[in-house]
Amino acid sequence: MSDRITIRGKRCRIALLMVAAFLTASAQAQQTKSWTLDADFDEGLMINVNHDVVSDQLQLNHESALLPYVNVAASDRGTVIRIDANTGDILGEYRTTPEGLTHNPSRTTVDRAGNVWAGNRDQPRFPMNGEGSVIKIGVVLGGTRCDRYGVPNPTGAYLKPPFLYSTAVDRDGDGLIRTSRGLGDINGWSGSSIDDAEDECILLYKNVPARNCRHISVDADNDVWVGGYSLQNLTRSTMMKLDGQTAEILQLHEGLDCGGYGGLVSANGTIFSSSLNGGGGPLLMMTPAGVPTCLSNVQAYGLAEDPDGYIWSTTYQSARLYKLDAAGNVQPGFPIDLNGTLVRGLAVTPDDGHVWIACTGTNTLERRDSDGNLVKEFALDVHTTPGRFPTGVAVDYNGRVWV
Repeated sequence: MSDRITIRGKRCRIALLMVAAFLTASAQAQQTKSWTLDADFDEGLMINVNHDVVSDQLQLNHESALLPYVNVAASDRGTVIRIDANTGDILGEYRTTPEGLTHNPSRTTVDRAGNVWAGNRDQPRFPMNGEGSVIKIGVVLGGTRCDRYGVPNPTGAYLKPPFLYSTAVDRDGDGLIRTSRGLGDINGWSGSSIDDAEDECILLYKNVPARNCRHISVDADNDVWVGGYSLQNLTRSTMMKLDGQTAEILQLHEGLDCGGYGGLVSANGTIFSSSLNGGGGPLLMMTPAGVPTCLSNVQAYGLAEDPDGYIWSTTYQSARLYKLDAAGNVQPGFPIDLNGTLVRGLAVTPDDGHVWIACTGTNTLERRDSDGNLVKEFALDVHTTPGRFPTGVAVDYNGRVWV
């Protein structure tokens, strides 16, 4: 997935919800029983996990199945919005910072438990040497809408078990999960602590030693790579690896000459990240151990990986498309010039390996095959408000493209 939306973009970013979980019939049972044996695991429904490789132990499947959700970072609103990809219904809206703080979430990514991560690119605004922040938002599947007493109510602020699956935390111990029910239903968060967040799907809020965090991506270990400006030198960038459960910093790389603006972790674990000056700088290629290389011949903006392990990149101002192998080598015949202008996000449909590219300047979406040939160009301005433009692209579990 790719630029400005996991997948990245200036006004809207989208992330696909990928869930790895052991689903049980009752959330209440999850709180009172431990499952340790194969026979225990067989009592529930398993998604993206198995106990076939090692008996009496759950492990993640090599490939993650998708669930029908799309998550959009609503930058100006300071929220993440979750959409049902099948119906278009908005299922919830969640703050990305406590009230009163600058926010402007930009990129999003989804971990292997289905939790959505986002970085707040307006932090810090003041103090000038302050830290940036990231947010982790959980998910609840199933349950019954109810009031605070557990009485069913379709407009209630709570969800009552049994759930199919939940990563939310019942912080007040009332046996219910308080969480948003749709667009504009944004729960309060008056204090600075995660315990002050009324929405119990908000799991972590972490200040990190980088400014204006934009890059955020998940690796195979379900840990999270975050990037932004260096606190010491705003012409340099910082990349760090966070523990996916606690947000503890596992690796910290400061003073980098490239990267930090947005990107991905490839199938072989290599981190690719565009540079902070609006995607006009070299592409960062970093090993899982944190050894960086700046690819000066690729001025990356949007990034995506195709089913064959090739990395695709757009350039913003020059409107070019690059195709790189896993080692960062530009493939023969690339870069190619695109029809559109001011090119940003892109994504790849896995069934055919086609690349879908958001062209901001021309209000178009280009579809290109695995050789970069134009398949179709879609005009988007007919259906958008004048002055708005496409910035990010994502592909849902049905193979549909979202812009």
